[in-house]
Amino acid sequence: MMYRKTALFVLILAGMMMCGCAALQQFVQAPTVSFKGVSLQDMSLIEGNMLFRLNVTNPNPIGATVRNVAYNLKLNGREFLKNTVNKKISLPAGGSSMVELPVTINYLDFFQSVAEFIESDQVAYDLSGSVGIGPLTVPYQTSGNLDIPKLPEISLENVAVSNLSLTGVSLIFSLNLENQNPFTVNLTSLNYGIKLGGIQFARGTAKNVSPIGGNSGSVMEIPLKMNFFEVGRSVYGLLTRSSSEYEMTGEMKFQLPE
Repeated sequence: MMYRKTALFVLILAGMMMCGCAALQQFVQAPTVSFKGVSLQDMSLIEGNMLFRLNVTNPNPIGATVRNVAYNLKLNGREFLKNTVNKKISLPAGGSSMVELPVTINYLDFFQSVAEFIESDQVAYDLSGSVGIGPLTVPYQTSGNLDIPKLPEISLENVAVSNLSLTGVSLIFSLNLENQNPFTVNLTSLNYGIKLGGIQFARGTAKNVSPIGGNSGSVMEIPLKMNFFEVGRSVYGLLTRSSSEYEMTGEMKFQLPE
């Protein structure tokens, strides 16, 4: 008899708890998660430290706590990073708190080749996941585009003849270096080749290149001395003309972050 009374009491208590939960759900609203944006914390030519920001709103009259954030980041349609980060952020009653997700992106990890990286201006991202708030899990999803850093632009600004004689010439090539990125670019060396009138005129390597500041430019001067007896009299004829076509080729080498 005692066993039956105990079992009946447990069933009644369970029913009361179920009714209580149903009634509680009428008063407790699920928190919401909205995407507030992504900002660039630090950047180089091949790597960027991005900060994704999520705004978590608690519409209830009692406070809560964000316990973790799960995220799945896709870049150019390919899965790049998946993780769960433990958090302990207080959510005030009827208020909101910002949740930040720092992510380091190496651009060469999701491009098929270096050529594809150089030719791209943006990369598409898709960020999805969930925010654990107390016993609840609230999903979120957002997408957009991230800017890709640009290689410095190099152009031949001027060629000055500092000295010209029957046996040789001294020239100064002025190169204009333009950096359109918000960060400083450190060049370790610059290999160059210069043609005048279709003739290979000069080839070499410029080292100890000064850093190019963010959103700025600089001029680099390359002095050259040539002996006509070594390169031929045809070069002398090109230099004595009023104008000659020129072509400049080369490659840049950068200091990469460790």
